[in-house]
Parts: sequence; C-alpha cells; structure tokens
Amino acid sequence: LISGEMFDIKWTQNLDKNLPTIFVANGVFMYFTHEQILDLIANLKANFTNSQLIFDATTKFGIKCANFYVGRFGKDMAKMEFFVRNANEFATLCKCKLIGKTPFFATARKMLKNKTKLSTRLTMAFVDNFDLAFILRLNLK
Repeated sequence: LISGEMFDIKWTQNLDKNLPTIFVANGVFMYFTHEQILDLIANLKANFTNSQLIFDATTKFGIKCANFYVGRFGKDMAKMEFFVRNANEFATLCKCKLIGKTPFFATARKMLKNKTKLSTRLTMAFVDNFDLAFILRLNLK
C-alpha cells in the first residue's frame, strides 16, 4: 500500500515498474468523473507495461439508485458519478483487454446464504441478475 493522491501519478515513483503489478480500486471510482477515471487508466498504462486493474463499477441505473438511496441520508453525502454501461465497450475505450467481469455480490451471496435478511438477499440477487454492479478486471497492456 502506498499513500498518495490517486490522480497525481507521482506515487508511482515508489514502485518498480518492471514488476508485474495489480492495481485494486474498490469503492472508489464511482465518486469521480469518467474523464478522471479514463485519465488515471491512461496514466497507469503509460507507466506500467505489465499491469492489471481490478475495480468495481455499476451501470447508470445503478448509480441513480445508489444516489437516491444515499441522498436519503442527507444532501451533503458524496454523489456518485462514474458508471460503466458495457464492460467490453469500456475496455475498448481504455484500449485495454477485459480479462473478467464478475457479478458484484457473487461471492458474498455464496458465503452468506441464509445469514442475512430476505430483503438483503433479494436486493443482492436483483443487482447480480440484472447486471447492475460488477467487478471488472482489465489488462492494461
């Protein structure tokens, strides 16, 4: 783990750029704009020739639902912006290869089974079955 401003690529000076590298961004990208995320991916691609990026994303509808839900807690809550309409199109836009796409709650649903409320299980199943949130893995070559 390296401390630093995500969009200020100076933190990459602390890494050996010749080593295979996996970047993991969970629960982060949705709070930024498409342009910021695309710029970050372009910078990572330019600085690391043998790397992958794993991150969670949601669809535009998923962002609307999340913002509605979060907005119920107060107007000062962070608004979510970044979404991925189509994983393959996003990978092409980033000039990356899509390695994998996993439903967001797939593992949690298996682990929790009947240990959560029915409403929680139904919500997780709805999100996964309607492809509203997922984890993407991109090859940044």
